[in-house]
Amino acid sequence: MKWKYGDSWEKYPIEEGEIWQEPFSQSRIAVADLRNDLPFEIEAEMIYMDSPWNKGNVNSFITKAGMNSYIDSFESFMDCLFGKIKQINPEVCYLEIGKQHKEDFIQRLAAMFSCVEEWEIKYYKKNPCYLVRGADYITEADFTGLDDEVTPYRAIMFEQPGSVADLCTGRGLTLLAAHKFGAKFYGTELNKRRLAVAIDRAAKAGVFYEKCNLH
Repeated sequence: MKWKYGDSWEKYPIEEGEIWQEPFSQSRIAVADLRNDLPFEIEAEMIYMDSPWNKGNVNSFITKAGMNSYIDSFESFMDCLFGKIKQINPEVCYLEIGKQHKEDFIQRLAAMFSCVEEWEIKYYKKNPCYLVRGADYITEADFTGLDDEVTPYRAIMFEQPGSVADLCTGRGLTLLAAHKFGAKFYGTELNKRRLAVAIDRAAKAGVFYEKCNLH
């Protein structure tokens, strides 16, 4: 029980196979492994995602989710990740990444979009990482030096999408940013306890997700 992430799951016991929905916007979230099929149809104008950056990162998240379905190569994980991005087919895609596979991420985005931009940002207010953006147009926004607690809000504010997807929802930063700016949100997350934290944080912000009966 080392990775409980507090008691949010006891309040919002979301399980794999369930879809939880915010009734007004019909935003949807689910526990899901992005190596498998998406749990519901996603039609999002924008993706903003802090995905795992390398093999060790992926396997650490798998461990924390109480699973043992570890990956043998990061390339196979990237195949799954970008397969889902292509399936969603957003107009713009933001990815937070580390240095190790930065060029691989950029090359894959460049195969999908005519314009790819990058900025060096920070996480935990001190550690360097990168934000890359793929679209068919250049943005006037500058994210240089910003912390990743801020960048989802800044990106959604500039892009003004009607809908946003995050396949690595985690504890809900992109979810909260999407709702703040009135965008419909689609999210999946491997770890049910982390996703419950996102539901809890949303509720504290006045956005209420509940289990629905889509299937």
